Amino acid sequence: MASEWYYLQFGKMKIYFTILCSLLTQNVFPQLQPEVITSSEIAIIYRDSTQTSTPIDTMFENEVFLISENNASNSDWIPVDVPQNKMSKSKSGIIDFYKKGYVKKEDVKLLDELPKMTENRVGITFQIIKAIAPKEIPEENLMYGLETSLEGSYQVDEMLIGWKGEIRLIDPLFYEDLYNVSPTVGELSSYNNKEFKIFQKGESFFIKHKCSDGAGSYEITWVIKDGNVQQRLIDTI
Repeated sequence: MASEWYYLQFGKMKIYFTILCSLLTQNVFPQLQPEVITSSEIAIIYRDSTQTSTPIDTMFENEVFLISENNASNSDWIPVDVPQNKMSKSKSGIIDFYKKGYVKKEDVKLLDELPKMTENRVGITFQIIKAIAPKEIPEENLMYGLETSLEGSYQVDEMLIGWKGEIRLIDPLFYEDLYNVSPTVGELSSYNNKEFKIFQKGESFFIKHKCSDGAGSYEITWVIKDGNVQQRLIDTI
């Protein structure tokens, strides 16, 4: 009897410990937010999760936004973070480029559920150098990947898009605020690189990759169409 009691109590402790670890993982270790796109031509973003709520924004086909929290309920609504500009640019030194709202679950689908690109038709390449100070960009702009000091960090010197056999040079506006995209000097390319995920919907391509400086990390989703950057969505943790 004592042995049975012991194993019963031990089993309960294992369940409690598993739940505690799950809660700690969710609350102590922040997670990257899942990306979604519209399931049709548009998705209306509402202030609240009710049918009578006020619309606050409209997301169009192939625009990417974020699920703000995991919703385990059977609700027809999903809480989302919607970017207020196409390039996730901040002018206050803080993450101020999202607004919160709700979208009907039927109006969106997960980006990761799109078909993966099977051929090397599209890709991006970065030339990485040691970080140089100062850079000629507004001081109040948010710098990504600089949780640690500038010394010992890396920056993007050049970015190229490979588009169906063409090589296109990208304006520095798209990468001048990115640090520690790679922890080494040299070329970083999405071609045959498992660190990059490339999804395709029609003639739009979605390229995802994670960046880190060792103290913090962020993930970039590039939306490419007709050989040009249509959107740059950044999710930080």
